[in-house]
Amino acid sequence: MPDWMIAPHPRALGSDDVHVWLADLDQPETVVQQMSQTLSSEEQTRAERFHFGRDRRCYIVAHGMVRMILADYLEMPPQQVRFVIGDYGKPTLAPDQGRISFNLSHSEDFALLACTYGREVGVDLEYMRPLDDIDLIATHFFAPAERDVLSQIDPMLKLQSFYACWTRKEAYIKAIGMGLTMPLDRFTVSLAPNEDARLLWVAGQPQEPERWQMRALTPPTGYAATLIIAGDGWDLTCWRWQPDNDRPQ
Repeated sequence: MPDWMIAPHPRALGSDDVHVWLADLDQPETVVQQMSQTLSSEEQTRAERFHFGRDRRCYIVAHGMVRMILADYLEMPPQQVRFVIGDYGKPTLAPDQGRISFNLSHSEDFALLACTYGREVGVDLEYMRPLDDIDLIATHFFAPAERDVLSQIDPMLKLQSFYACWTRKEAYIKAIGMGLTMPLDRFTVSLAPNEDARLLWVAGQPQEPERWQMRALTPPTGYAATLIIAGDGWDLTCWRWQPDNDRPQ
């Protein structure tokens, strides 16, 4: 797994590139204000609806970061980046702005943004909160084969394996753009410790696992993260986003 590197500026996204960006959402108020100015009026209104100031700031930084990075790829001001929302709520770039695909995930103090060119992509990041009811949660959301594997894992590794499974499942449903309309027990992923991240089975679609490649990412300590990309022949680079590296707008 590549290390998180500081990105050059300006930056470009090649046809076979997959870029994953890691952002620290705990930013000074000056950065929050800078990011807020890049948002659309709808995004600003949504930000103001958050009850807690911390949630509002995290939303602004995460979505401002998306605009900053996409704007750099597209060579336009971030305010001009336009999105359309799919039937199940997944945002994509407006058709006239090119074929860059992206997916955002944020949890607690960090966010991940995956970007690629003309491929379906999903990413999920989760803060690994301690759980007293892992088996009960798995019973409600995991497929029987996943529950069987989880039940046999060393208790010391069970939390990590649970979140490995969860982020792999979330990344997949985000990539296909169906959200929770795709039941989580209708497909299986790998989850055992030291097992490569893989999509193993999708109900009614025996060829579907062959269409995807998964990668377990290395987020900050205490988090789990998974990337999934359609197809093969792509090169992954992991960048650490820093607002000071972005040109003034």
